[in-house]
Amino acid sequence: MSFLARVALTLGMLLVVHLPSFSFAQIPEGDIVIEFETVASGLTAPLGVTHAGDGSGRLFVYEQTSQIRIVDGGTLLPAPFLDISASLVAINPFFDERGLLGVAFHPDYATNGRFFVRYSSPRAGAPGEPCFGTSRGCHEEVLAEYSASPDPNVANPAGTILFRVDEPQFNHDGGQVAFGPDGFLYFSLGDGGGAHDGLADSPPSHGPIGNGQNIETALGAVLRIDVDSPPQTPLAYAIPSSNHFVGEPGKDEIYAYGFRNPYRFSFDDGPGGTGALFLADVGQNLFEEIDIVVAGGNYGWVIREGFSCFDPFDPQNPPAACPDTGPHGEPLIDPIADYSHAEGGISVIGGFVYRGSQGPSLVGKYVFGDFSATFGSPGGRLYFLEESDPSIRELQIGAFDDPYGLFLKGFGEDEDGELYVCGSTQLGAVGAGGIVQRIVVIEGPKIDIKPDSDVNSINPLSRGVIPVALLGTSGFDVADVDVTTLAFGPNGAPPAHKKGGHAGDVDDDGLDDLLSHYRTEESGIAFGDSEACVTGELLDGTPFEACDTIRTVPACGVGFELALLLPMLIGLHARRRRPHGL
Repeated sequence: MSFLARVALTLGMLLVVHLPSFSFAQIPEGDIVIEFETVASGLTAPLGVTHAGDGSGRLFVYEQTSQIRIVDGGTLLPAPFLDISASLVAINPFFDERGLLGVAFHPDYATNGRFFVRYSSPRAGAPGEPCFGTSRGCHEEVLAEYSASPDPNVANPAGTILFRVDEPQFNHDGGQVAFGPDGFLYFSLGDGGGAHDGLADSPPSHGPIGNGQNIETALGAVLRIDVDSPPQTPLAYAIPSSNHFVGEPGKDEIYAYGFRNPYRFSFDDGPGGTGALFLADVGQNLFEEIDIVVAGGNYGWVIREGFSCFDPFDPQNPPAACPDTGPHGEPLIDPIADYSHAEGGISVIGGFVYRGSQGPSLVGKYVFGDFSATFGSPGGRLYFLEESDPSIRELQIGAFDDPYGLFLKGFGEDEDGELYVCGSTQLGAVGAGGIVQRIVVIEGPKIDIKPDSDVNSINPLSRGVIPVALLGTSGFDVADVDVTTLAFGPNGAPPAHKKGGHAGDVDDDGLDDLLSHYRTEESGIAFGDSEACVTGELLDGTPFEACDTIRTVPACGVGFELALLLPMLIGLHARRRRPHGL
């Protein structure tokens, strides 16, 4: 009888059939194309990017090796905002999961100057602990509060420790810290490290049922505390009264549990967001998962890995049946998505739901990724899904779908909801191959048939002209257009004679647009609703097409007047076509 079956009998759990979701096809490519804009380079191991919410526009990049760095106005400032090296463990240069792991600024930072840091601190340990006597030694995970100084770019170096917990091994430390829409502070901790949640060790190093399923430990959980109310002695903080285990057995700080290594989570709290808590839980041998976390939820580790059952004594072969409830009869909550290591990589890295304004096609998508396909060479990947449709798709990088080519270390978000990706050429926290890049969605060109609300009769006898603006976007520069190839007409855009033309910012978005005029009698536009397109090539020969639906209506006198069927300046998503064979 397997270990999990024995636990099921001991705890009275209900056994259910839970078939493994094996699939060896690669995660499919999505239809969203991105490129990168470098904002900081020469770093060692950037794990994330955040902001202070103070209107300064500054980016705060936290390095695993001890420092929080500031990017201000596109420049990486030479002096760190904070350096906690005196409190930090010695990071193993080959690979380590400890370090400076997370930073969160208080929602009222602009007035109170408070921010919070998650890090790993050394401790002596004791004989018999799994970490004792190892090359990395023993450590504790810490949540500490820091404050601003009179210099806005340098924090006060002294912090106050709010929470600490001993770790049995060096890995699975979680690390995220963030304020939720409810104003409470959330942070995550892994199951303590090692493998199998310690259950295959002799004796079990994480206790008889592991830490993920143990509600009396902070490990393997997302915790929630109140840092604004008076502390509840002997704690340095208050416990929200709505936390699941307040007033009953279980650690009061626990918000949700049953996690292996919830390294990164985030809230969909931008404009139009649902407020959902997205969490990426790093798997063991086979599966990586994405969860939507709710209060009091049990997410299944070590009973499950992703959607599949898990046996710590045979981790490569998911059992066909496993408990459907936790130790106290609570239901286990499935992830919204998972993927196998054969499909998408070895370690999921959580990101953010995009709520920015520069990439409309990405709005509402949860952007995340995977660390790498192997530890041997950098091969990170970038993915997205939607809460309403959690099918995982891979982001296309550039016109030729380039590989990311780095170890993916983390993500970030600025005050405007724009997203950033952190990577490095190095597996460990060494060297200067770390880089932070802004994700730029290549939306392609758009068109406006009637810029500046010009009235344009298309009566063939009038020999009038139609002004057509090819609008530049954050991912499409009209300076790259070969203007000699431009053509305008109905769907398919047959050649039309161009009369004049100049560049300008037609839609006042700060980007150059290309304004051309076409003879009405040669436009090929028919009466009624039709699709009008501008086609052409970039200077490198790449073809493009931008279309919109228009309507021709009778004018007051003779001829017709051309008008947009859709609201002004809102073009349909441009179709960017690749040359044959690419």
